[in-house]
Amino acid sequence: MFTFTHARNLCALVLSLSLSSLSYGYTQLFSFGDSLSDRGNVFAFSGGTNPPSPYFNGQFSNGDVWTGLLAAQLGVTSSPSLLGGTNHAWGGARTCYAVDPDGIVGEPGCGVGSGVPSTEQQVQDYIDAVGAGNLDSGALYTIWTGGNDINGALGGDTTADYLGAAETVEDIAQNLISNGAVHILVNNLPNLGLVPGIPAGFEFVAEGFTLNFNSALAAGLANVIGGNIMLLDAYDLTNQIAADPGAYGLTNVDDNCLATAYAGPGTCDGHLFWDDLHPTAAGHILIADAAYAQVIPVPAALPLLLSALLGLGAAKRARKA
Repeated sequence: MFTFTHARNLCALVLSLSLSSLSYGYTQLFSFGDSLSDRGNVFAFSGGTNPPSPYFNGQFSNGDVWTGLLAAQLGVTSSPSLLGGTNHAWGGARTCYAVDPDGIVGEPGCGVGSGVPSTEQQVQDYIDAVGAGNLDSGALYTIWTGGNDINGALGGDTTADYLGAAETVEDIAQNLISNGAVHILVNNLPNLGLVPGIPAGFEFVAEGFTLNFNSALAAGLANVIGGNIMLLDAYDLTNQIAADPGAYGLTNVDDNCLATAYAGPGTCDGHLFWDDLHPTAAGHILIADAAYAQVIPVPAALPLLLSALLGLGAAKRARKA
């Protein structure tokens, strides 16, 4: 006779098998992009002076950025590529430049180089280092870029073609896949109209630029051939957080904490923004959790299966009574 105990045990077995099959076992985490992902490349390059204290361990926040947190969740590591690690992101990087220092030609009007490798160059430099076609097919690759392209356009830089930058992300992802990568997580841009550093009166312009970038990004990624492209909707995430901060453990989603409230460790825990542009450690935890859910998804059918099995056991008990 199939009892409730049988149903419960079967549910536990199904859950165990399902979760074990979902581990994916990513072998490494490689990250490309700007200060939102940089684990310390700019800091190492500057000799440990940029960003200064109280920025945390050379990262552009008051704690670990999301790439480090995601790495810990996946059981792998993430350290600056300049120190031999797998995090190739640089604070200040744009997506692409008209011509990178190593000769990479970007989309027309990509912009003038900022003195650090563009996201496009970061990827190509890594491919050159390991050899064409030799990327780890079992690794997870992350791309988060575009914010500095939009910031340049908002600041009046006529060379900053942020839509060209969005289109270049397609080329970046395709380049990774063509050289052996399989699993790629791409974050679109958060709602830049919510960022404290946007001048008053430009919030709607910044949000419009964000929407245009994200639309072009999604259209480009749809053209990528092969691989497993996963998209993290950072725009939707930031809007949800701003609409109901308390649901995410936050109390302030408007202000630059470093400039207005910082008085030592822990004093920015309820804030979303650490400075004019970057999330706090609390914000990065939310991003990392969203990324983890994207790269390790639970099948939609699993909750229904468990519910059905429990229901069957309950029905058996009711008939017995």
